[in-house]
Amino acid sequence: MDLDLPVSLSLGDQVSVPVTCYNYLKEPQDVGLELAAGNWFESPTQRLRLHLGPNEVQSVSFPIKVLRAGSHSFRVTAQGASVADAIEREIRVVPTGERMEYTTNSVLRDAFVETWTIPPELIPESQSLWVKFYPSRFSEVVEGLDSVFRAPYGCFEQTSSTTYPNVLVLDYMKRMGRLTPRLKLRHASSSTPATSGC
Repeated sequence: MDLDLPVSLSLGDQVSVPVTCYNYLKEPQDVGLELAAGNWFESPTQRLRLHLGPNEVQSVSFPIKVLRAGSHSFRVTAQGASVADAIEREIRVVPTGERMEYTTNSVLRDAFVETWTIPPELIPESQSLWVKFYPSRFSEVVEGLDSVFRAPYGCFEQTSSTTYPNVLVLDYMKRMGRLTPRLKLRHASSSTPATSGC
């Protein structure tokens, strides 16, 4: 079984979530699908049934209406003739309405106090708080180094001007122990030159 979830949903969205079932057996089987209940959505259909022939693949959809913002889990279980399966994915529901941000920076010494007002008409569970601490200004600069990565393009001069900073940043982050799998993947995807005429 597999789920085809979007990257994110918006509050109030009404979508159908496709669920694909694979029968790897050499005989047909009936499969019962069940959508786990959640307080962040409503669905008119909690259970579906499929008849799959030998080595057959079919897709069905669970219609849902999104009720709450935030990060949630979407879980579907499948029960076949002799085996069962389950899959759970995380989905982010973004709020609708006007986005409001408040940012403040300060040097932390003995204590730091900051006060702000959350509007009473706030969409429930749409607020988030991010706190970051840097031991030095240089650490703050290093955090943004991954934004230097660019995909090479054009002739030799253009390719060199984008590839050289990529290599320097990659080498530095590797030596500092800050090279993550995500950055490795991003560097690999930015290392293939785009085809362009001179």
